[in-house]
Amino acid sequence: MQSVGSVARPNNTKLLLQQQGRNNRALGGKAAAATTAATFGINFYNDTPNIELDLDTFEIYALKRLKVLRKLEQFKTSKLSRDELRIKVKQVMDEEDLIGGTILDETSHFILRLSYCQTEHLRRWFLLHECDLLKIRLQLLSHEQLGKLVESYLGIKPIDNERKEELRPQLLLQSSVTGLQTSNNSSGFLISASEFQRTQFFSVPFTKALDLIAKRECYLEGGQAYISQNKVEAILVGQFRAQLSRQLSTLQQDVSLDTSLQHDPEGSRVYPLLKNLSRCLVHKEQTSVTDYTMNGGAALSASTVGSHVSSMPLCMREMHNGMKKQGKLKFFGRLQYGLFLKGAGLDLDNALAFFQRHFTKVTGEQFQKEYSYNIRYQYGKEGKRKSHDPYSCAAIIHGNAPSTSGDYYGCPFKHYDVDSLASSLQGLSMQDKNEVLALKKEGHFNLACHKHFIVQHPRALELSSEVPLDNIGNHPNAWFRASLAYKAATSSATMTTESPPKAANQEAKPAATVSPMV
Repeated sequence: MQSVGSVARPNNTKLLLQQQGRNNRALGGKAAAATTAATFGINFYNDTPNIELDLDTFEIYALKRLKVLRKLEQFKTSKLSRDELRIKVKQVMDEEDLIGGTILDETSHFILRLSYCQTEHLRRWFLLHECDLLKIRLQLLSHEQLGKLVESYLGIKPIDNERKEELRPQLLLQSSVTGLQTSNNSSGFLISASEFQRTQFFSVPFTKALDLIAKRECYLEGGQAYISQNKVEAILVGQFRAQLSRQLSTLQQDVSLDTSLQHDPEGSRVYPLLKNLSRCLVHKEQTSVTDYTMNGGAALSASTVGSHVSSMPLCMREMHNGMKKQGKLKFFGRLQYGLFLKGAGLDLDNALAFFQRHFTKVTGEQFQKEYSYNIRYQYGKEGKRKSHDPYSCAAIIHGNAPSTSGDYYGCPFKHYDVDSLASSLQGLSMQDKNEVLALKKEGHFNLACHKHFIVQHPRALELSSEVPLDNIGNHPNAWFRASLAYKAATSSATMTTESPPKAANQEAKPAATVSPMV
């Protein structure tokens, strides 16, 4: 993304951050925030930084944090273990100098708040990944540091040794009449006896530990949840999530980019960056048909589109099948599917031939009069003669929603209800289908699409060196490209494993080379 300017008046960005500071204090920011950031490298972002930034630094800070969040989103869908995820995210944070408690960390968080508070979808994305980033940082703390952080930030002190010994049986046993615990070790205890001596326990109101109670990972008595030190991070993340959610909603009401900045002579210099920040660091897919070829070197043609439908993302499959069913597509469907095929390598002549062949309910003359202009327009041959790019997932999700059952455009993960989406997810196991539907219900539409790719291409992570996975949840053409690469990689691997028997069969022929093993 190009810089939106080289110099801005310093108080431009400072005033924006101070506006957030007033909102935070109105929502009950804690004075302990500065202490936790400085001592433990954990910032709960209760107070805005009182600094001045030029516009270049403003942009650099924002992009550094956004890169970390984008990478975190990618790693989460890669089936990494907790330790592997922590290590990879730590590496990216170190590369971007996003160290907890620093000016860069603090300022970049509030800059992204300004950009991501504008819509519900953006707020949900930002909230999810900021909470995940906090979880990673808490996992990097030692038990002693975590205990001090809890006492400093939540004002919760460990229970004394007398109470701890009194509750020893309940805290050690896997289950009891009044308690709720689980165990991951073979002894049947929540923690071992030796760990019990070293571990601090905290007593918190049960309303602050609902996630742990649901997972049976704490002891419950008298309305108090007794939580071991290594489980208390759930309490911290839960409080941070509730606080950040309220602040984003309040900020959205108080700071509108379109009204507050766009028409302000000074604010207009920051407006383009904040408005378009959510689209940054998303890989731009190929849109030139001359640069895109199918596996094997053959370009996509009108006659081969149908054979590649199984490699298309769900949104494009639905439109293709809907077009075959109805004999045509409505305007937004033609636009979305047509630009996707253009990005996939279908040239103009083949696009005209393809749609005319599938628009069975219109005559050839009607097609030329009513539909061909729109297709030529997409390729820059009509109107302003500007070639148009395929829609990204963000454009589809935030674009026009289908209004009737006969409309097949849009994002199935957002615009379909649960039952309709479930019926469209063919060939998935019940477990995989439920995981995709769970992401849809939580509003994580990009992650649901990404998960759909992973379950349909089970060896994709194993073949990541040959299958480009970076952008499959953000652009339909990336999904398609990765699916084609996966099929090519798996078919190549199959041929390789079958080659030894073939060579053995050839040994009987006179002209065959004799194996050294014979």
